[in-house]
Amino acid sequence: MKKRHILPAAMILGLLVGLILIPICLVGAGYFLVVRDPLRNSSAVVVLSGGGMERLDHAVKLMDENYAKRLILTNTSQMDPQTGTPMSKVMMDQASQRGIRKVYIYITGGESATTREEAEAVKVLMEERDWKSLIVVTDSFHSRRTKIIFSDVFAGSGVKLTVNPVDAADYWYKPATWWRDEDSRRATLYEYISLVYNWLGLYK
Repeated sequence: MKKRHILPAAMILGLLVGLILIPICLVGAGYFLVVRDPLRNSSAVVVLSGGGMERLDHAVKLMDENYAKRLILTNTSQMDPQTGTPMSKVMMDQASQRGIRKVYIYITGGESATTREEAEAVKVLMEERDWKSLIVVTDSFHSRRTKIIFSDVFAGSGVKLTVNPVDAADYWYKPATWWRDEDSRRATLYEYISLVYNWLGLYK
């Protein structure tokens, strides 16, 4: 009779362990994507393309707090869907409206289509002006991959990198509950796929 009770007991135990481990793994998967380096005064802060204005708002906040006095915007093929204006120009105008003087705003050359190309374009700009430190602003779920890519591109350059993603309290991506929201699920899945691509040398 005792043997008959072993299987149900094991199943119940396994279920309980699963109920405990699955949420822990899901939360861990969300927080793994987030990298937030300690802030330090830097030559410039760069806002990577994509997303809404949260990235720009965070960069302006850092500049207001005197962590950097120069703003770098990356030039991409993205256009404002309403006006057809390049997004880099839109971002420059938005930064100016937020109190950043245009003399302190720089746009990278060329046209970047990936995070790696953005990093390479930023590196060229940094080398031309002999700037030695940089704060990189992006979305929180994109910060792990950003750190990997920028560290690789800037290896041996002597530039000190700090990755500091958006930290607004009302920011839409919540690493502790990302699986409850469709956009967050999509972003998390994309980042993990892209991390695999990066590991294989197939950059996205």
